[in-house]
Amino acid sequence: SRDPLFVSLADGDYHLAPESPCINAGDPTYTPKSGQTDADGAPRLTGSAIDLGASEFQGLGPVYRFWSKTKTRHFYTMSTTERDAYLNQPDDWKLEMIGFYAFYVPVTDNLKPVYRFASKQFDSHFYTISQEERDRVLKNWPDAWTYELIAFYAYPEGQQPKGALPVYRFWSGYVGAHFYTIDEDEKNRVIKEFPSFWEYEGVAWYAYDKPQLPETGQQK
Repeated sequence: SRDPLFVSLADGDYHLAPESPCINAGDPTYTPKSGQTDADGAPRLTGSAIDLGASEFQGLGPVYRFWSKTKTRHFYTMSTTERDAYLNQPDDWKLEMIGFYAFYVPVTDNLKPVYRFASKQFDSHFYTISQEERDRVLKNWPDAWTYELIAFYAYPEGQQPKGALPVYRFWSGYVGAHFYTIDEDEKNRVIKEFPSFWEYEGVAWYAYDKPQLPETGQQK
């Protein structure tokens, strides 16, 4: 039998990862009854067919936050494959927490791509939801920053639904790295305790601090 590819068996998260073979793998002729939901209370059908398992894939998932003591910087990824690769580098990277919850795919019109850059010069990654900023970095700093991919999807400021929270962005010229946090207390602590090390840049985008129903903003 094939691996259903849950988000994280170790953490007891049995939601389907985006590459799961269970997505849209149910009976294509089955039509859920009006108002029928999955185990989380989310719509039972969101794709071309129902998913196998108790939870329908809604497009929302965890963004993992890693910290490297030797590199003195963070790394963020939504990819379970990339997460596992970083977990296999325990001397360099430690999984700190789930940084926030974002989307694998743009399931609503107000979700926009968060672009990821990598820098050999700074040995770090940079994330932005601004297409204008993305284009400016590509034009002005092609030798410093290389565009990699769309890291995930989130809400731009002003287009966030009820329940979405700001993800704050900091920059450190000392280490040449950015830092992102959805935790209001952590943001305030960094501003208060490390003003000469971390420069507060503002809201990067909006996401969730826990799993949500994308269409309604209600907690699962």
